[in-house]
Amino acid sequence: MNLLRRFYCRFAQTMMRLVGALVRYPSIEVAMTPEGVGMLLREKGFQRPFLIAGNTTIKHPISERIISFCGNFGINPFVYLRKNINPSVDSVCDMKRAYELSDCDCILS
Repeated sequence: MNLLRRFYCRFAQTMMRLVGALVRYPSIEVAMTPEGVGMLLREKGFQRPFLIAGNTTIKHPISERIISFCGNFGINPFVYLRKNINPSVDSVCDMKRAYELSDCDCILS
């Protein structure tokens, strides 16, 4: 059963890559500094970013500065700490559910 599950996951990942090349996604904005994150979010009109972080990355000084600068601009991020390096369908569904329940309007990762 483990071999079948592995095949399914690899097949799904390959299909996502193929389909992803055909689908047009909204543009991705990159902020080069923690201060720039708050300014970029305010400029775009976002008020509730969904911040995806791991238990160790959230303790990093840069993460703390990003959250602090968001607060300076009146932006209240929702911090999602259950990051999974190799997500399963269930973990992605949990993340989607948390995004919807927290009333977020963008994803910050």
